[in-house]
Amino acid sequence: MIIYISIYILVTIVYLNSEIHTEQSSTYSSVILGGLIIGLGVFVAISDMLGGYDRYLYGEMFEHIGFVMRTGGDPYRQSILFKTYHSEPGFAHFTMLSAFFFQNRYVFIFIYTIVLYLLLLTSLLKYTNRSPLSVILFMGLWFFFTFTYLRQAMAAAIVWLSIEYAIKRKPWPFFIIVALAYSFHNSAIIFALVYFLPMKKIDIPPLIALFFILLFVGTTGIPDKIFGQFGEVTSTNDRITAMLEAHDSSFRVAYLIEAIVFLSLILSKYKDFDPDNKAQIMMLNLALTFCGTLLFFINSFNGGRLSWYFMIGLFSTLTYLGTGTRTSISYSTFLIILCLTLFIRILIVWNILIYPYKTFFTNGHRDGDFIYEIYEYDKLYDADKFYKW
Repeated sequence: MIIYISIYILVTIVYLNSEIHTEQSSTYSSVILGGLIIGLGVFVAISDMLGGYDRYLYGEMFEHIGFVMRTGGDPYRQSILFKTYHSEPGFAHFTMLSAFFFQNRYVFIFIYTIVLYLLLLTSLLKYTNRSPLSVILFMGLWFFFTFTYLRQAMAAAIVWLSIEYAIKRKPWPFFIIVALAYSFHNSAIIFALVYFLPMKKIDIPPLIALFFILLFVGTTGIPDKIFGQFGEVTSTNDRITAMLEAHDSSFRVAYLIEAIVFLSLILSKYKDFDPDNKAQIMMLNLALTFCGTLLFFINSFNGGRLSWYFMIGLFSTLTYLGTGTRTSISYSTFLIILCLTLFIRILIVWNILIYPYKTFFTNGHRDGDFIYEIYEYDKLYDADKFYKW
């Protein structure tokens, strides 16, 4: 656990130092932001099957389709990958292409994760003021999920590339990118609604009324049932997860608290948003949609994961509000403490899934790792992580 806390403290120190320089130069360094994100990406990419059983599932499918291709088989008909993810061909083809060049699952996960973080960096550079505070928000809200939810995290990172086309009102490139994200995880289709978001700053009274309506509808369980129908086109892995959690479709207090906290943070400085700045208003409305999604799916386990698609708005908006002026010091301090709380909470809840941290540069496995005991399909990796390429 110490290594994770140390990384969080390091990023915070970099941010605090950057604020000092910003008061002098009024600019943030894209190099520093890039270094932090790529550093975190490498940290995740070289970890040894951390985060849960998803990596074992994707690793096994990667190796199986590689075996099918090397033995002259038809990957579209004979591989488990295309049978399982037939409705998500983007992920399937990415995996197949990787398997064409190499056989080792660690190399596959490394490359996949680095691509994911490069896409994330692209959006942070484009839609934030490049302050390291955006990295702190990322660590508190999304960092740990990139260890294991590889398909949905990639879908979110891809779909964020479409935002500029929603701002410019260019439907073709927008919906093509959404379709690409959909091909990695079908739930990305929810982002298609972004094109129809109002490009204006909504007044607070009707906004609050809308959130109450979303909360009311969410408590009826109707959105959860709708998502259950949609879930029929998602992957086998997600359907299994949904079945395991079907008995826990209760009111999510954590979603309510999270929505209220972030909504309060935004509305407390609502006057700071320029109604004539289309890009800023788009990111603001995405942040509000993040909160609305949590309320709308407040009876669903999947509500949190659906809100990921709008999280870039939260990164952008809160970074803008929390940086650059002396009056934002208390605001940014609260954000740092809030994100640290969320960060530590996941560390405690996930426990052995995420720590003690181990890379694939050392052989063997972690003591007490029950995921390894249940889902490891190739014990030869335990003796030599690079016994095949």
